[in-house]
Amino acid sequence: QQIPPFSFVAAFSVGWQSLKRNYWLLFAVSITCLGIGAIPVLLQVFLNDVLWPEEVSTVLGGREFTYPPGKLLEILAYIFLTPIITAGFEYTGLGAVRCQTPGIGTLFAGFSRYWLLVRAQLIMLLIWVGPLVLIGVGVGAGALIGSQADGWVEGASIGLLVMVLPALIILIWQFVRLSYTYLLIMDPMSDVSSAWDAVCGSWNTTRRYAWRLVLIWIVIQVGMTISLCCFLLPGFFLAVPLSCAIMPATYEMIRRSVFCEEMQE
Repeated sequence: QQIPPFSFVAAFSVGWQSLKRNYWLLFAVSITCLGIGAIPVLLQVFLNDVLWPEEVSTVLGGREFTYPPGKLLEILAYIFLTPIITAGFEYTGLGAVRCQTPGIGTLFAGFSRYWLLVRAQLIMLLIWVGPLVLIGVGVGAGALIGSQADGWVEGASIGLLVMVLPALIILIWQFVRLSYTYLLIMDPMSDVSSAWDAVCGSWNTTRRYAWRLVLIWIVIQVGMTISLCCFLLPGFFLAVPLSCAIMPATYEMIRRSVFCEEMQE
């Protein structure tokens, strides 16, 4: 299909055209991806409620912390499984945008570059540590202020406005700047040779388009959240498969723009 220059409207237009041509494939990939993502959650519930209902206690710095044992499984799945399935999800959408003929097996194509994707995930987690720590500190500070002032609502509001909200904005901005990392690893037209190259490539490629990509990402997430949480079936059958194509569409638009600029130079 004709790929126009990058814009907010063009991203949704190309994504919609890709969805119409490959609806049942993108729908099947979306449902499969959601199902695989639910497996660690179900196993965590099974571990916490059936096999090991007692919480685990750890003493750090003289304070005791408790956590459900299944939490470790969720963390491991996020590092070693989520990037593989997400990469396959995005790569399937990219194939649809390029008018190729991807199949349901494309969802598992990330296993062919398994450790490269895992290393990229670990690098991105290190980048996200700063905002995540600020969010945790903001929540804790808000709770502390609320307990001292005997007003949890006021304390939580202060923590939210002072630290959590700015940190969340930074986290989303960083997330979007790194959103092409998996596609750069999977795309045969890409020349990245390492996880670090993919992370840097995504960061550099999205520099000029960052806030427009943030807006597109927010619209996608809001649509998916409303569809999933409110059980709006028409939205569910459209929003989730459409999300498979929109971000790959922006990737293809921006990739072509960068390529044209390099050719002109």
